[in-house]
This record gives sequence, C-alpha cells and structure tokens, in this order.
Amino acid sequence: MTNKIKSYSIEETNAVQKSTILAKKLFITALERNYEFLNHADISNLLHSYYLLQNNEGLLEVLKDKQGMPFDSFVDIVMKPSYALAAISIWAFNNGNEFFDNQENLNKFSKLLKACLKFKLEDHGYEAQVGKLTNLLLFCKAGVKSFIEQNNPAFHSFNNFIKNEIASLKGKLETCKTTGKNIYYFAFEPYNATSKVIQILAAYEGKINSIFVYGTLMSPFAANKKFLGTSSFGGNFHLKNFATYDLGSYPAIKPELNKITYGEVWFIDNATLKTIDNYENEGYLYKRENVTVASSHGTLDCQAYVYIDKPYGIRVEGRWNHEQDDYIWYACYGSNLSSERFTYYIKGGFYENRNYDGCFDKRLWKETLWCKVNGKMYFAKQSPRWDKCGVAFYNSQAKGKTIMRLYKITRYQLEEIKNQEGGWYDDIKHLGFAEDGYPIFTITSKTIYQQNEPSEKYSSLIIKALTEEFGMKETTARKYLTSCKL
Repeated sequence: MTNKIKSYSIEETNAVQKSTILAKKLFITALERNYEFLNHADISNLLHSYYLLQNNEGLLEVLKDKQGMPFDSFVDIVMKPSYALAAISIWAFNNGNEFFDNQENLNKFSKLLKACLKFKLEDHGYEAQVGKLTNLLLFCKAGVKSFIEQNNPAFHSFNNFIKNEIASLKGKLETCKTTGKNIYYFAFEPYNATSKVIQILAAYEGKINSIFVYGTLMSPFAANKKFLGTSSFGGNFHLKNFATYDLGSYPAIKPELNKITYGEVWFIDNATLKTIDNYENEGYLYKRENVTVASSHGTLDCQAYVYIDKPYGIRVEGRWNHEQDDYIWYACYGSNLSSERFTYYIKGGFYENRNYDGCFDKRLWKETLWCKVNGKMYFAKQSPRWDKCGVAFYNSQAKGKTIMRLYKITRYQLEEIKNQEGGWYDDIKHLGFAEDGYPIFTITSKTIYQQNEPSEKYSSLIIKALTEEFGMKETTARKYLTSCKL
C-alpha cells in the first residue's frame, strides 16, 4: 500500500501548497457569490480559461500528475475547484451566458457536473459530511433549483442527485421539528447541523443571503414586517465579542471582547438585501460584514450591519429594546414544570385544594423551553396542600445543575405569579439572558430554609412533567429528584 503513495520533492510540495491556496480562494469566491459582480463578457472569459484545465474525467486538472496523491489533497485541489466552477457555470447558464451557446462547452459542462458526483459532494476525513453541507449550500446559492427546473436531459444525473439530497434534508428537518431533537452529523466532534440545514433549504428556494439583525429589523417591529415579511426566519442567535449600544430609536454594534449581541437570523433574496442596505444606510452609517453567530441549533456564517463610527449611548446587556412588548422568561423548577399546573397561575381556577386568582392578563405563555441552570433545587418548609411536606426552592450559590422550564410571559404576569406564590417566595432572581436576548427570572426565597423531603404526590407531579413533557426516563427523573439536596 505504501509503495503506491508518491513522494514529493520540495518543488512539487510547494506546487501542491500553492494549488491548495488557489483552489481555496476559488471555492470561497464562488461560495460568497462574487461572480455576481462580473459582466457577461468577464464570466465568459473566466469560464473559458478554467474549462481549459479540464481533463478527460471532467475535473479541473490543477496538478498534472495525480498518481499517488493523498485523498485529502485530491479533494482540496481537484474536487473543490470543480464544485466552484460548476456553481459559477450554473449561475451563468441560468442567466443566459453566451458561453453555453457552443455545444462543445455544453458537453464540457455536462462532464464537469457528472465528475462533481464522484464522491457525492463529500469532503475528506472527519469533515466529510459537514463539508458536503457546505458544497450543497454552494450550489443552492448559485440557483440550482432554477437550473434543475429547466430539465435539461444532459444534466439528468446531477439534477436527480441534488433533488434527492434536498428531499433528504427536508425529511431530517421535519423529524427535527416533530421530535425537538437537533440534526447532528459525524465530525471530529458531533456537529449540530440544524441551522445549516435550514440555511441550505432557504437558499434552495432563492433566499440566498443570511443576515443577522439585532435592532428595528427584529420581530415584532414594524420594519421587520415591512422589509422581511416574505423572507424566511432562521431563529434566535447571538454574536459573541460584539457589544450592543442603544442610540435611541435604533441600536449599533461594535466589536468588544467578552460581550454578546442578541438578535435574529433571516434568509433573504438579493432584492430584499438591496432594500435593507438602503434602509441601514450601508457604507455610510453601517458596514455589512461577515460574522459567525451561534444558537442551540448550531452556528451560521452570515452578515451583520456593524456601526462605522464610535457608538454613543448606553450599552445593552440583553436584547435591544426588549421592554417594548415587556416579555421575559419565567424559569420554573418545581411543580410549575407541569404546564397544566402552571396554567392555573395564569388563568385562575381550583387546583389541589386551592383556588388561584390567576393574572389580570390571562394570555398563556408565548413560548416554552427547557434548560439546565447552575445552582441546586432543594425542598423545604411544610406545605399544607402537599401533605405538610417540603416544596421546591432554588439556591443559585449551591454547586450543581437544576432543570428548569422557561415560560415567556409579561413582567406584570411575573409579579402577579410571585404574589400568588405567597410569602415564602420573596425573591425574584435574574438568571441571565435566553438565546433570544430576553431576560430570565425565577422566583425563590432570600432565606435558605431547613430542608424537608417532598411528599410522593408532589414528587409525582414533577416526575410526570419531566417524563411526559421534558422526555426523561422515569428512573432518571427520580434519580434527579433524589439529588436535589444542598
């Protein structure tokens, strides 16, 4: 086996390194769609020069001698520039470039597309599947759906491959929505691909630009409805090492270590991007820059409008202007893990030997989600309605983790719920910010009480919520409750 691996001289090694750099530049250029800035003549010249590098396999022959070349080098310096050239060709073909008026060029294009399927768009090594997603995104951004819809028989195998891959991703995303479990791909470490899959599917439908908004373009502001009404929502994300400043009627962000900007990702078409550039006064007030944002659904490369001048005003720690609609996240950890039980705090009614007044605003929560928070839940006091046994409290200073359920309600509802909880619960504690930038609060006691075991009835209510609504196994839920001690 080792005899088949070629030994390279210093000159050949340098050639490989140079080819790798050039191939990477071409790939990134295509991924960022810089070909859109070229006119028809320039595109024709580009295609003509690159197609001269084709060999009989329909690949870009960046290196003349590929015998014994390691697989990863072959992918990097032969396959990736082939994908880039194919994507540029698809875009040019969709736009009626005269290069494809020549039958010989069409034949070369067909060979190139078939060659792109040699490894089913996979990358190499641990990044094989993750790289495949990026390669799919490359083609989607080039307008591969419109290309497929032209139904040219010369491109049949490539078109069917892409359609099958898109159908597979749609199936994975549907399963994700049904089960609530993220989409993971094998890599050196498990790669959370949920956001990337959403981005690919949006790009396939023509929403080829990904932007991170953090101000008036967020929902539910009027500008969001006006400019992004036909765009695709990608989710709540945060941008690390950027600080948000409140400039009054709008915010600004600037790079700043250890700070976080909260916002939303939207997938938009080119026409919408131009409109938003005008709205943001891009190039004068803000500069649209490449950034990487993160969420519980994975990371995304996108663009954000960064303030050009030095920002003034007050630095914002959470979501900008989050008090406009006055929503917060209420973090529950005891019996209110049960949504049925928590409903009585909002709507009122009779539950477990007690009548609840409910809130003046009886709208149920907008959203709910689960998380783990530093600190420990413990049981204390003697509750008459729970067989004179202990009920749940939370100590943020204790070592450990507490499973909490977040409900998105208003600040006024939180105050009314605190009043309904009674005198034992006299402390509204701020726990930080959720992924959407809204603050998280919980209710507990300022006093650390002497511990007292909960009743089986109280424990069963929590276990039912953990198993039926959070998805825990009963044995795991019981073990968790047993560990809830200071």
